[in-house]
Amino acid sequence: MSIRNTRNRKKTSKTRVINFGNNKGHEIITSKWKDSINRKIKKMGSFDIYSKNYEFLNKKNIYNLKEIPLLFSVNTYGKKMALLLCRFKNKTNYSIFINIKNGTMVLSHFRFIKELYSGTILLGDFVKDIKTGTWDFMIDDIPYYKGKNIVESTFNNRNDIIDNLLKDEFENDEEVSVCKIIKKKYYNLNRIKYIMNENTENSYNNIFNCKISGFIFKNINNFSNNYLYIFPESRSDYKIKHNIQDSTKNNTHEPSETHETQKPYETQEPSETQEPSETHKTQEPSETHKQSKKSKTSKTSEKQKTNTKYVVLRLKITTKPDIYKLCHKSQHNKIEFNSYAGIPSNNISKYIRKSLKKKEINDVLSSESELSEDEEYNDIKMRCRYHEKFKKLIPYKQEYDEDIDNINTVNNFIYR
Repeated sequence: MSIRNTRNRKKTSKTRVINFGNNKGHEIITSKWKDSINRKIKKMGSFDIYSKNYEFLNKKNIYNLKEIPLLFSVNTYGKKMALLLCRFKNKTNYSIFINIKNGTMVLSHFRFIKELYSGTILLGDFVKDIKTGTWDFMIDDIPYYKGKNIVESTFNNRNDIIDNLLKDEFENDEEVSVCKIIKKKYYNLNRIKYIMNENTENSYNNIFNCKISGFIFKNINNFSNNYLYIFPESRSDYKIKHNIQDSTKNNTHEPSETHETQKPYETQEPSETQEPSETHKTQEPSETHKQSKKSKTSKTSEKQKTNTKYVVLRLKITTKPDIYKLCHKSQHNKIEFNSYAGIPSNNISKYIRKSLKKKEINDVLSSESELSEDEEYNDIKMRCRYHEKFKKLIPYKQEYDEDIDNINTVNNFIYR
């Protein structure tokens, strides 16, 4: 007679509870489950939800707007999300928010009809209503509907599907849902003057109750051939040039970077990154005197640094290959996002990857919400030169001795 082994096995949790939107969500933390979700999305069709389906509007391509049929709407500061409705072998219906930028996945609850869980993906922005303080998911498009690939349908047809879905196949329930689901409004180009005029009732400030960073021009006949225009005051190079910093930089519900910067979720357990920033702490006179001394010494170092050929910045990896964040020190000695690194050649790309491997960086990283600003596991210090043509900081050599430069030093280096 065989005796069954009854020893307790250590159970690993696949999710963790986080504050997400207006409610609680369950962030998926196992790479195995994330991989199975991504495989399921690939089986639905060839459309890549993580890709950017637009070009930035500039002087060279602006005349293309006259040649293609377009509608336009606003681009928000909200997180770009995909809401996946699916079921697995256990026949349980899942509503999964996927952060398109970093791949974070959060299980949520919504009242959709069961047919939608055969394979539906809604693309949109997770935004905060500036009037009510609550969170909304603003649907922008729908590539898959009830298991069918509708990417090749016209935008007008897809728009009708979204209208029908919200009217007959979904019910907003604030008690169980993490947010309200709404649809982004699109307009004909001849209305752009009225919507841009802030003094009219039909201006974008009155129509959309969220922070706006620009306009998106949607191609009616081609899902991916779209154009994004960012307001000059919302661009990172504008803020660096004018030394503009968000007063709400460290608020978890306000923009912390130039684009896609609202954070609809945060971990339930407090971390060191959730400590109040130095700008929000009351400073005693003696501390102010100390900072004035520091500023004098930093100014002298900046004068010496102006004539150098590089600045030292912290390079942080992201979940996408060859996409790196460059960070400087703020005036309060906090690490802040500066810009995305320019990688103009394969040699620089290979050098960065080798430098990261020397620090034994894992290829698969946890989500940005799990990372601390002070962790050294996913970043290195790099010397960066400025490329005048591409307007980018180019990391080219790892730095071991010098400290990370502050924002004033970086500005003096770029705009000298």
